[in-house]
Amino acid sequence: MNQRNLFVLTVYLLCVAYVIYKMVKDVNEYISVKLDREALDAELEEKNLKDLLSISFKLEDRIKPPNFKLIPIKITNKSGQHTFIVDWEQSTIADQEGRSQRLIRLIPGMTMDLSQPQVTRVVAPGQILEEKVTSEETLKGIPGEALAIVSPLFDPKKMQAATAEKPVKFSLRLIIQQAEPLDRLGQRRLYTIICQFTIKSPPWYKSLAWKSKDKKKKKK
Repeated sequence: MNQRNLFVLTVYLLCVAYVIYKMVKDVNEYISVKLDREALDAELEEKNLKDLLSISFKLEDRIKPPNFKLIPIKITNKSGQHTFIVDWEQSTIADQEGRSQRLIRLIPGMTMDLSQPQVTRVVAPGQILEEKVTSEETLKGIPGEALAIVSPLFDPKKMQAATAEKPVKFSLRLIIQQAEPLDRLGQRRLYTIICQFTIKSPPWYKSLAWKSKDKKKKKK
């Protein structure tokens, strides 16, 4: 190999090394949010709801902490005869320290007064309810204008510091009523369902894969 080819190869390797260094460094800018599916399924099983209800969340595998502002939720009524009612007003979201806030169901163009109770949502037999929720503290509104999400769900610095060894955890406490049959006291059955989540930094190789996808999208 002559000196010219050696020089070209050296420059090429340095460029590749720099690109990989930058991509790996960017891993620290992102977090991944995961539902503890096993714990949720066990709770539904314990409450005899496993065959009646399905609860899922569309979570980001890779997101920057300041952009983690809401959680899409999907509740499926798998039963053929039971009606369920989601009580958003009594549902809450809690951080790792246990600090609890009201869970707010987002409505496009919503100008509601947050001091007013939220309307419940009915999930009829065989129907699916899809909503986006956030915490009360993320919202801010100007009189006469729609409410807007102005801050992330949790402290970005704490989310940024999350690792696989020391993840950040939070939970949703969903209050769901079963319209019928009534219980022995003639009241609707009330269920408290805890959905547990973990925030941590994604593996570096997943971040590299996402970087590659982002570049392909930009080219298109």
